[in-house]
Amino acid sequence: MCGINGFTFANEQLIRRMNKEIRHRGPDDEGIYVDKNISLGNQRLAIIDLSPKGHMPMVDDLRRFVITFNGEIYNFQELRTGLEKRGYRFRSGSDSEVILKLFGEYGEKAFVKLNGMFALAIWDKQEKKLVMVRDRVGIKPLYYTIHRRQLLFSSEIKAFMVHGLNDSLEKNHIDLYMLLGYVPAPYTVYSNIFKVLPGEMVVWKAGKLIKRMFWELPNSEARLTDKARAKEQLFLKTEAAVKRQLVSDRPLGIFLSGGIDSTTVLALATKIRGEPLDTFTIGFSEVAEAEKFNADFELAKKSAHYYGSSHHAFMLSPKQALNDFRELVAKMDEPIANPTHIPTFALARETAKYVTVLLGGDGGDELFYGYDRYFHSWLMDIYRRLPSWLGEGKLEIVVSWLSRDKSLIRRELRAKSNAEKYLLLMGRNQAELKKIYKIEVGGVDKLLSELRGFRDKGEFHQLLPKIDFSHWLPEESLMRSDKMTMLHSLEQRVPLLDNTLIDLASQIPFQWKVGWRLRKKILRETFAGILPTFIVQQPKRGFFSPGAKWLRDKHWQKFLKEIFSRQIVKALGLFDHKGLQRVVGDHLSGKRYNNDLIWSAFFLHSWYANHT
Repeated sequence: MCGINGFTFANEQLIRRMNKEIRHRGPDDEGIYVDKNISLGNQRLAIIDLSPKGHMPMVDDLRRFVITFNGEIYNFQELRTGLEKRGYRFRSGSDSEVILKLFGEYGEKAFVKLNGMFALAIWDKQEKKLVMVRDRVGIKPLYYTIHRRQLLFSSEIKAFMVHGLNDSLEKNHIDLYMLLGYVPAPYTVYSNIFKVLPGEMVVWKAGKLIKRMFWELPNSEARLTDKARAKEQLFLKTEAAVKRQLVSDRPLGIFLSGGIDSTTVLALATKIRGEPLDTFTIGFSEVAEAEKFNADFELAKKSAHYYGSSHHAFMLSPKQALNDFRELVAKMDEPIANPTHIPTFALARETAKYVTVLLGGDGGDELFYGYDRYFHSWLMDIYRRLPSWLGEGKLEIVVSWLSRDKSLIRRELRAKSNAEKYLLLMGRNQAELKKIYKIEVGGVDKLLSELRGFRDKGEFHQLLPKIDFSHWLPEESLMRSDKMTMLHSLEQRVPLLDNTLIDLASQIPFQWKVGWRLRKKILRETFAGILPTFIVQQPKRGFFSPGAKWLRDKHWQKFLKEIFSRQIVKALGLFDHKGLQRVVGDHLSGKRYNNDLIWSAFFLHSWYANHT
């Protein structure tokens, strides 16, 4: 795991300064490569082959290709064996060298062969061409911009600022953020800084950008008909994925949330290793309804005891949470309006004292449909199929199954585009948002309609998981995990997002995943034999934080008042100060629940105050 930087001209001082900005991503080693038309940088967190032979940027034997690479390739041994049969010889045990030689052999067709998480750039000295690639899921981030007619790229936006880049905020992109809580790729909150899409290859040659996908998420057309066979394959492929990701030359542990995904990873890892592993979890102290917020914390402790793990449990107080928030928001490239950043940051800080590599259960909800919104959208599509002569009665059938306001359901049913449906299902309360912020929903709808998943045809309940997988998962969930763990030089791996599991999950019928009472039905059935009953039968709650309670804490209220001061609100220039004060007051008094909306504005203003 590393941090990578680069630009398309020669300047040793600037590339070293870029490296310094992202040193936390790889404090073990610094490397640069500077030639006439290129500067590449790397900050290495050594995980596989700790020797100096894994130093990057790495140059191939013919001195034509140079790579700077962030990530882990879990099938690199298999790929290496294939290359050795073709006559290649290796001087290190690193996966970086495998990618370099694979590219030399297969060119741009090499990337689809990689099973892992990665963001990388390869300079072709002969063609004077730079190739940038992000893994098929988007586990690792990669940004780029064009500045003074030259291309810059980095693992983190902050590294661009050493070039004197002063890009303006883009209002349409902030509209996206205020509605969704994050900015989907390829956009960022800036006008001229972009994210490489998951599964995308971006090529810079002769001053021009060429973009193309090297991988697309398979269509969710069910092809499996034998459920017993599907469960057998799911068990074997998940076990193999966990085994691949247990390979590390540094100490390794597991983030245990108390849910079925991370507990499945723990169960399989314990089975494979044949010995107890270190597990880590976090809970909340000094908060009202602590029992509710710590339910999964307690389940994690029970699971750790069940598997004999060496368990490390940490508690987070409101005051410490505020201190952590102040620190992390100052270091974030963009605002992401989710207070679970805070416990993730705190857990990473404590975990890094014991291990360097952490396995988690990310991706299980998106692949096996753990969110209630998948059930919701399925029922809505069933409604649309019902005959019109049923009249109002058919709406009552749907309402009885959904804990959702009838008027909002009516609006969802009237929605025409996939983007409009998604915003009504996932977005912030637009009526409340308009009281504090001038939102252009039509512009957001247009931006979303151009993105993957939104432009596809079909019933919405089939498209929604693809939209989540393409946008929510990489740019909210995985981005949060990457940024919060790498701030503490901690590598997080996600076995459930192995290539083989993504391919298998795309062939599993919707009804095998979504049950009437419990979600991720096939996952529960498959691993029931190795999981404790209290995990198999536990409904999903998700890893969340008492953000709404924290806002009522005296320390947080003082900071909230400071961030929402007239001076900061006016400086950002996007919000109505009086309206904002009213929305916050309604929430704190209990008159109206505005937690998501307040956190969106709070993160944005806090981030802005630290980055201007």
